This record gives sequence, C-alpha cells and structure tokens, in this order.
Amino acid sequence: MKICVINTHTNNFGDDAACVAMAEQIREDFPNAHIDFVYNVYEKSDPIPFSDSKTTHYNELPMYKNDLIDAVRYLISKVLPFLSYGNGAVKKTADIIKSADFVISAPCGANIGIYKDWIHLLRVLMAVLEGHIPIIHLNTVGKSDNFIFNLIAKYALKRSKIYVREAKSLHELKEWGIIAEQGVDTAFSLKDKVNVINSNSPYLAFIPTQFDSWHKSFKNNPVDDKVLTKITEIVEFCNEHNVDIRIIPHLTGVQNEEKLLLLYKELFIENGMEENRVFIEHQCVTFWNYEEIIKNSDIVLSMRYHGVIFSIKNAIPFLSLSYENKMVEACKYSEMESYSIDITEIDKVDIKKCLADVYENKTKISNNLKGKREMLNRLSRLPVQGLKLKLLTQNKNETSGEIKH
Repeated sequence: MKICVINTHTNNFGDDAACVAMAEQIREDFPNAHIDFVYNVYEKSDPIPFSDSKTTHYNELPMYKNDLIDAVRYLISKVLPFLSYGNGAVKKTADIIKSADFVISAPCGANIGIYKDWIHLLRVLMAVLEGHIPIIHLNTVGKSDNFIFNLIAKYALKRSKIYVREAKSLHELKEWGIIAEQGVDTAFSLKDKVNVINSNSPYLAFIPTQFDSWHKSFKNNPVDDKVLTKITEIVEFCNEHNVDIRIIPHLTGVQNEEKLLLLYKELFIENGMEENRVFIEHQCVTFWNYEEIIKNSDIVLSMRYHGVIFSIKNAIPFLSLSYENKMVEACKYSEMESYSIDITEIDKVDIKKCLADVYENKTKISNNLKGKREMLNRLSRLPVQGLKLKLLTQNKNETSGEIKH
C-alpha cells in the first residue's frame, strides 16, 4: 500500500510534532505501507524527523507563481486529456498523488480558511481530481474572505473525508452542508521520548512570537506592542516566586525568530530580571527538545498553540496568550478555559496575578491534566484509525464475496 501525505509543514516545531505523530500512527497501523511526504514549503527545507526504508520525502517541490500556468493547464487537462502541463512541480506532484492508494492532507492550521493558502488547496483539489477521497487530518478548516477560494474549497472538501480539531471548524463546514468528525491535535499521540530532569532552579517556559507582520487578524489590529507592555509583570512574578525564565524558540530554519528571542531576553533584564536567570534555549533544535523543556518547567506562558498542546500533554500548568480559536478550544477541552487570555485584550489583564494563580494551583491543575491524557491520545488518532477500519471492512467484504462466489 502506498500513502501520499500532501501539504506537510515544517520549519515549525509544532507542525513537525503533529506530522511526526501522524507518521508514527501510520507506521504503527500499516507497517508495510510506503509513505510519500509532499511538502507545503516555498523554499527548500529539511524534512520532518521521521525516516525509514519505506518513507520518501519530497521537500524540493515548492510551487511558485511561475507554476500557475502549469496548474491551470493541469486543471484544463481534466477536460482535455491531451493537453500537456509541463514537467515541473505540478506534474511531479500529480504523478506522486496518482501513484498513491490513499492521500492524506497533513495536520496544519487554517490554510483552508483564514490563511487562504491557494497552493495548499490546489494539492487537495489535485487529489480529488485524481480520483481519491483525501483525508483531511485534524486541521483547522473554515471559510476565507475570498469567494472563489471558498467555492473551490467547498468543492474539494465535499469530496474529502474530513477530521477537524475545533468545534468551530465543525460548525462552519456544517453551514456548507459538509459533514466532518472532530478530534484533537495530532501531537497528543506522540510517543513519550523526553526525560524528566531535576532542575536546580524552577523556571517559567516562555514561548513568544510576533503577529503584526504576517497574521491576517493583526495587520490592522496590532498586538505585538501590547504584549511587550507586560514584560514588567512577568518579571515581577518570576522574582517574587524565585522562578527563572527560559525562552523557547518555536520557528526554525528560514523562519527562525532569533532576533525576537534576543529582544525578549534584553527586555526581561532591563525590567529587573537578573541576567543569569534568563536563558534562550539555543539547544532546542527538535520538537523533542521543545517538549522536554516544557515537560521540565514549573509553569508555561505560551503565545504559541503547540506550547499549549505540549503543556496539556505533559500536565504542566500554563497560561495561554490565545491568538486564534484553536488555542481557546484547547483550553476548553482541557478545562483550562479560565487560563486563556485573548491576546487582543492583554493590555487589560494583570498577567502577574494570572501567573500567580496558575502557580499557586499547579498541583491541582497538573492532576486535572493528567486525567485527560488517555482521552486526548485516542481522539488524536481518529483519521488513521478510520482508515484502518475502512480497510478492514473492505477486506472483509471482499473475502465474503469470494466465499459466496
């Protein structure tokens, strides 16, 4: 059996974690399957850290604007089969999809939705046009602000098997007349490969980012400066509770945020944190390092979705500075809703008080999160389990047919 995973994301520890978790599930349930990963990148990136003799990574097939003509010709060729559409990224991607028995669209954010990722959508459409029922693997899915994009998305999604990680996605798809199933983030199924390390000093794991330059919601409603005004409150909490700060990178490769990490370190020190108590985790080079730093922390302050996911997975008390619904919902199903702060309202919130509340209730919070592990692990496996059930049923029907014949 051959499984093609399209729209694989990388350069981001969260996306790496979710994609590797999915790959582990596939290999566990289909040990002999060949897996082809086709990447959703715009320039060459290292593949996700999953490899074996039955896995191929196609991380050198980015699609650019100059591939648009080939893409249009490919779509026309579905009506006029004699039409050539070149031998570039579109042709090579189509050939990989054609050769697959099943196509899965990898876990990711709102690419079909507010991010309006045309190339991502094109790959899903290609899978449909090649006769597959693509499996949308626990993504955030919804409407964009573009009528044409939504029209194509609706066409492709109605011909897909969809698993989403948010109730909001479920409701938006229902408005389109599309049925989906809801699970949780794929990273909850990751095998436990990280260690518990006894630290000499308790620490707050801080996962920052910036939004104003790229996120659709904040280009006209900036939030980055609002977050920076809370530096003093974070420092005051850490000093009063004798907690160090460890700043964790989230984006990697060409998207790394080194300048931002240095900025936060400097601001923490300027606002009263001793220099020898603020660290940038430069040794964090894989998502396993990322998870390990979170797992060994005493409290997490995250501006990133997977910082929240790994906190829940490892039963670490956290405060979420939520920039999208996906973070809000993760806090809801982990019963941490009161520890989710709308990042657009952060200037109105006493962060010091919120952190103190989490810290003082950390044992209770940790025990609550531990009780959810098994359920979240099961829900993160729905797409691959669904595929396994489909094949078992299909094989049973074929065998029954042979006996009757």
